[in-house]
Amino acid sequence: MPLTAKLFAALLLVPASASAADALVYASAYTCDANAINQDLVDTCARHFPELTQDANDAIARWRSRNAAKASLAHDACEARIEAPESTPALDDATLSRAQLDGMRFDIRAAFQVRAKQEGSGACVEALGQLANDGSGLDFP
Repeated sequence: MPLTAKLFAALLLVPASASAADALVYASAYTCDANAINQDLVDTCARHFPELTQDANDAIARWRSRNAAKASLAHDACEARIEAPESTPALDDATLSRAQLDGMRFDIRAAFQVRAKQEGSGACVEALGQLANDGSGLDFP
């Protein structure tokens, strides 16, 4: 999937106050922790809109059926860079520390919770559609 499509889809999850440069870093954080971030999204939707619980569970199951292996490899690669940054040359400016990754995951979760409260169930329907649909911007290439 082209990077632009992945960035566009990741913008569903990025805090509104994020700059374009920050969006790239958030996209990197998403890549490092996509399974957990998507689970946070699903949990938020199910908690705020119980009528979407089954759709949320179906969406995450479909996303995992397509992406679990690649998401696990990406997570493991990020963990290796975090645990041994001095022995791994920086690949780019988006190499993250544990604190940065945890902070961004918190920011992404909080931003989506605010969006769901402000926009209602439509925000969840849109995000769950991204998870469920093959080839969405939330899929790994």
